[in-house]
Amino acid sequence: MAEVVSQALSTEVGPLVEASVKKLTPSHEPATFDANSIEIIKQEVYTSLKMDFDVLVEKSLKQYDLRMTKLESSLKLLDSWFSKLQNALKPIQSNVDHLSDQFDQMKLSNQLVLFGLKEDPYPEASESRFLGFCSTRFPGIPVTQNDIVSARRIGKQGSGLKHRPLVVEFCSPRMQQLILREKNCLQGSSVFISESLTKSRLQLLNYTKSKLGKRSTWSSGGEILTKLSDGKVITVKEASQVDALYQLTTAHPSPSKPLPGLK
Repeated sequence: MAEVVSQALSTEVGPLVEASVKKLTPSHEPATFDANSIEIIKQEVYTSLKMDFDVLVEKSLKQYDLRMTKLESSLKLLDSWFSKLQNALKPIQSNVDHLSDQFDQMKLSNQLVLFGLKEDPYPEASESRFLGFCSTRFPGIPVTQNDIVSARRIGKQGSGLKHRPLVVEFCSPRMQQLILREKNCLQGSSVFISESLTKSRLQLLNYTKSKLGKRSTWSSGGEILTKLSDGKVITVKEASQVDALYQLTTAHPSPSKPLPGLK
């Protein structure tokens, strides 16, 4: 860039000096400046302009470097503030996710999921199938069509399951609770009933079962419960709690009876 400007200055200085000399020397008088003097003037003007240009470039570069340094400093400060803001928002986001999950679970409090109940070829027959099942298995619970909002199969057809799970939604949680209390009547049958859970709670339930045992882990009221080897029942809130319980039970096994999930 500097070389280009220098060449431009060198090219432009000559004609400007010559034009100025002509203006200073009237046409009817002999020339005051000879060729050598004009050349000297050219070099002095060129040198002066080049020095001014170099000073201007150096000053501009220093200002540019200073601005870049300030910009880098501002970006580092902004990045630090952003990191602090993210850390401050983590517990808030965690609380929001927890509340959202609680709200979603409340919406599922009037639903049941049945596994293994024979599937009919027509979806509209699912409700009749469920009512017939209840009249046989739960004769003491008067379930009628007026108690049911919907009964639908979940999962894709042809997914490998002989009978897809059936989700039944009741008009109120009361009927769901009555049936859940009597689900022990299904022991020995091919049908299993559970309450409907949010995706995160279902994942936690399955993870807890895999670590602490299927027989000692269940859900109730949307909460994940597990029974320890000492008979104590606790509520599981997160996977890290399951990991801690698993490590504790494997580090200190009970000599009197096997640990849940470690048979």
